[in-house]
Amino acid sequence: MTLEDKVQAQRLHVFRRAEQLGNVSAACLGRRTRDGGLLRSSDDVAAYLVKAGGVVTASGLGFMQDGFVRLSFATPEEDIVSGMRPARQAFEALH
Repeated sequence: MTLEDKVQAQRLHVFRRAEQLGNVSAACLGRRTRDGGLLRSSDDVAAYLVKAGGVVTASGLGFMQDGFVRLSFATPEEDIVSGMRPARQAFEALH
């Protein structure tokens, strides 16, 4: 398997895992955290994920895509899988 094949396989794996969460970033905009913070942008969602779940993402605003966060697939698969549960829990805790 070539390096390109490995990267593509990892990208597909991350994409499939992220699909399980759905388009949660855009659905989070306008919602409130437990401490009352309002999520106004992808920057807010990315910061919230770090604070509430310890999950690091890249805000879509940096890519001119507000309403989205980006996940890195250049990380071990076990890190990706272990990050999905706290991300989901953080999203479910929003009001």
